[in-house]
Amino acid sequence: MGTGDWGLGIGDSGLEIRDWGLESRQGAIFLALITHNSQLTTQHSLLNTQHSLLTTQHSLLSTQHSQLSTHNSALSTHNSALSSYNRQSSC
Repeated sequence: MGTGDWGLGIGDSGLEIRDWGLESRQGAIFLALITHNSQLTTQHSLLNTQHSLLTTQHSLLSTQHSQLSTHNSALSTHNSALSSYNRQSSC
C-alpha cells in the first residue's frame, strides 16, 4: 500500500509514476538491514575472539594438568622411596 506520496520519476524505461512513500520505506528497511548486518558481523567477530581466548585457556589448563600429573607422579615415587627406606630402617 502506498502512502499517497506519488510523483514522477525517471526509471529504466523513461518517465514513470513513482510511490515515493514506498521507496522511502524500502530505503529505511534497507538501511536497517545494513545496520543489523553490521551488528551481526561485530558480534561474530567478538564470538571468534572469545572462542580463541577459550581455546588458549583450555591449552594452558591442559599444560598445567600435565605438569601437575608429572609432579604428582614424582611425589608418589618419592613417597614410595621414603616408605621403603623407613621399612629398612625399622629392621
